Amino acid sequence: MSNMRIRWRTYAACLEVEPDDMFPDPRNQAGNRRAKRVCRRCPVWQLCLDDALTEEGGKREENRHGIRGGLTAYERYLLHHRTRVQGRKAAV
Repeated sequence: MSNMRIRWRTYAACLEVEPDDMFPDPRNQAGNRRAKRVCRRCPVWQLCLDDALTEEGGKREENRHGIRGGLTAYERYLLHHRTRVQGRKAAV
């Protein structure tokens, strides 16, 4: 496992912004866009997204918060759900 994978958070672009900036109200489209722009310039966005999907697992949408890995809580919920459905179809 690479050193970056172990300590990916130390490389996260969101460390340069206020924590609240990464947790806008889900209905705040402008806030969501600003947070996603931070993720787009982040060198570890994929590791962040992987971590979010693993950590959130089967949690319902309302139990997911903020922008992580460039996705909103709802987008991560949909991605997790689609991945599970595809995995079940592949197993059949």
